[in-house]
Amino acid sequence: MARTFYGIDEHDTKLPSLVSDQDLLEWGAKIIAGEQERTRNGGGSPVYSPSIALVKVNYENFKQAYAAQKQFQQNSARCSAEVAQYRGEADEYILTLWNEIEAHYADLEDEEIRRQKCEHFGLVYVFRKGEKEEIKRKKEVERLPFLLPFYNFASCVSTKCFAVRGLLPFWRMAKLSALVQSSSSDISSPYSFARCFTMAR
Repeated sequence: MARTFYGIDEHDTKLPSLVSDQDLLEWGAKIIAGEQERTRNGGGSPVYSPSIALVKVNYENFKQAYAAQKQFQQNSARCSAEVAQYRGEADEYILTLWNEIEAHYADLEDEEIRRQKCEHFGLVYVFRKGEKEEIKRKKEVERLPFLLPFYNFASCVSTKCFAVRGLLPFWRMAKLSALVQSSSSDISSPYSFARCFTMAR
């Protein structure tokens, strides 16, 4: 009989689900109203441990916190939608700044120094796998002390002058020489020879 005051069937022995926030709000209100109705109609002594007054206080606190949280979620969704409207414009500003900063330091020949100057203004460069090693090898080739005219590269390789100067181990000279001889490019070009030199390493 007492169960009916709380909105529960008289013969129902199962506890109601209290998993979701909505369940707590629904059954909290039913318990508070049902306890008042039961005691007013001579249904017995008020419950204790906890008392219905303590239950009501905690229920109201939860109800206020739940309403505040729902309001925060609505505000957050509205602000996110407003930010999304400016995404395209912000991307254009970022691209313009990026291009202007890089153009300002375009006269610097050293690629690494140019990147460092640009990074000072907030540009972030992300390298692909193996790209840093490729840049390092390129710089090493550019620093090679090419003292002979370019048309003498093939003869320089055949006489192993690069190995004598410590630029390549002797055991790699055969590979470099083969690459130079089999190269379809004009070996008088420093870039063609530099490519062969890099492959030999």
